Amino acid sequence: MTKLMNRAMAFVATLPDNRQDELARHLMDEAKRLAITEGIADSDAGRVVPHEDVKAWLESWGTENELQPPQCK
Repeated sequence: MTKLMNRAMAFVATLPDNRQDELARHLMDEAKRLAITEGIADSDAGRVVPHEDVKAWLESWGTENELQPPQCK
């Protein structure tokens, strides 16, 4: 862990439990928002995997002819 992360974790540990929970919820919400924003940007840029490719890959799991994970087109 970095020094900054260690300092942040030490600070969070000093907070009351309800504030720690509030901060954790906020960080999770922000992480979800960023993931959605990145996903939309990837889609807009054409960095997607076609549904048919994912379906074929998943259906191959546990078979003798298991496929490699599909790649972005």
